[in-house]
Amino acid sequence: MTIIIKRLLLSLFSLFLCLVVLEIGIRVLSKNKPDKVAKIFDRGDYVYSQAPEQRHVWTRGVTNKLTVVVIGDSIANGAGIQPYDRFADRLESFLNYNDKTLPADVFLLAKGGLSTEEEYNSYMKIAVSFKPDVIILSMCLNDAENMRDKTLHSEWKKARLPRVPPKWLAPILKPSQILSLIYIKSEYVRCQKATGQYYRNLYSDDYAGWQQMKSALLSFKAVCDENNIKFIAVMFPSVSVVDQPRYPFQFAHDKINAVLEGANIEHIDLLDIYAGKSSMRLQALPGLDAHPNEIAHNMAAVRIFETLMNKGYISDTYVYSKARPYSEGFWKYLFERMRDPIGYFFKEKEEPSTE
Repeated sequence: MTIIIKRLLLSLFSLFLCLVVLEIGIRVLSKNKPDKVAKIFDRGDYVYSQAPEQRHVWTRGVTNKLTVVVIGDSIANGAGIQPYDRFADRLESFLNYNDKTLPADVFLLAKGGLSTEEEYNSYMKIAVSFKPDVIILSMCLNDAENMRDKTLHSEWKKARLPRVPPKWLAPILKPSQILSLIYIKSEYVRCQKATGQYYRNLYSDDYAGWQQMKSALLSFKAVCDENNIKFIAVMFPSVSVVDQPRYPFQFAHDKINAVLEGANIEHIDLLDIYAGKSSMRLQALPGLDAHPNEIAHNMAAVRIFETLMNKGYISDTYVYSKARPYSEGFWKYLFERMRDPIGYFFKEKEEPSTE
């Protein structure tokens, strides 16, 4: 029995010693680490917006033009980026590159926090008054929130945030880097699970917000058909998790796509172009603001532009005559050369031109 106690005490002492060494190591490494906040806050101090009279310069004095209206929420409105980087603004630029086509206006009707139902109620009449050729509805995962009852989904949202430790635990955690790290990581895991549950709640068949979203989508389609307006819905995924081996919110996309297909609504699921890409490269502020950044918006604008042409919503003459492909061949060569110069030495192939 004495031997067992000695071994137990020795094990506990060894564990304690390891924790002390680890604590010291974490403290030393933390001192040499660059400020994470300073690294990600790279957006500048101001958002610069054009005066209304300076917008849509391509159609000044023009009576015959192509008109597109984009309806959406904070994503369409460009949260976290400069207004000229929004996909709607990029799309307007693309549509006006070729001087052999009708000049185009892309009007944006968007406000952060709106659900699909609220977007329909707030903007559809205004959109129709522009007499547009095309209406684009920008959607994201939280569009199924029931904004008539904010209490419930507010509770769900709170569960997604890290909890402040209780009074008895905070004084224990603060002096120790190890214990603090364990607490933060455990809260991160809990928040991830709460986020998954949040979206499962939103897209539950008996949740009122999901029913409202489906009804609003059908209403968008009906009004567009009545007014001979082409309608297309664009679905943005959660760009913060598109690089995970298994995208966690596919179930929500499946339900939305099923409704759109059942109603014969033309749609784009941008998960196709974002999947597998680095989420760090696609977020406005990685880890803090998961709105799509200018890279993600540009990718969306290109996909929407090409889809409008492929579906015959606009003429393919809108492609500027001097359009050229990206230098993917050179990029791939450079990537392989830098990643594995030894392996590249044994490859029997010519290096592509940098021109």
